[in-house]
Amino acid sequence: MSPFPSQQSLSLSFTIPSRHKLHVNITTIPNTSPSQVGHPLLFPSKSFPRGTYLDFPVTTAKLHCTADEGYAATYGWIQFIYQDFKDSEAETKWEHDPLPITEGSGSPFIWFGPEAQLFDAPFRSDRNEKLDWTCHSFLAYLEDAVMTKTIKPILGFEWGYVMNSGKVTVKELKLLDVGPAWEQQRGLLEGQFGEWKYEAVDREMEVVLSEAP
Repeated sequence: MSPFPSQQSLSLSFTIPSRHKLHVNITTIPNTSPSQVGHPLLFPSKSFPRGTYLDFPVTTAKLHCTADEGYAATYGWIQFIYQDFKDSEAETKWEHDPLPITEGSGSPFIWFGPEAQLFDAPFRSDRNEKLDWTCHSFLAYLEDAVMTKTIKPILGFEWGYVMNSGKVTVKELKLLDVGPAWEQQRGLLEGQFGEWKYEAVDREMEVVLSEAP
């Protein structure tokens, strides 16, 4: 049995320079309704059994801009995953995590746009693998909204799951110390997306826990 509640959540708020206050609500829950989150749409020809998807984490992060819209409300999400296969001798490394349709696009963002929402619901078709799967999700923005390829990080959070002997356990949802967590991934980003620039976190911008709006 998981030591964490069935629904884990974080509510955060902050203000970006030259913009207004922004709220982020992050939730992670075990998957109990694969059809509701759209899993059967992804692989219609394979017809995985419903149980294939159950218990894996379903994670969302929703933005709410209090006074901004359009360009002023434009943000993006960048993700990295760490897949530690316990029965493999291969070296485990962090990997950039795109959507299938964004892979090879030249953009590091998995989601981008006005009040961009993050959604992810990973699963493995072979539940007998022994795997410790961790994801770091970063919210970031461009100072001039959409004009130049210079990314500034705002916050990051960690989530994931452990799979062992057919059982899937959702891991703790937790806020990252965004400075060192972002720096850990900058080399990967610079090597894979060299046309972009990556700035350090603005330590004067405070991200605080808050009530959901």
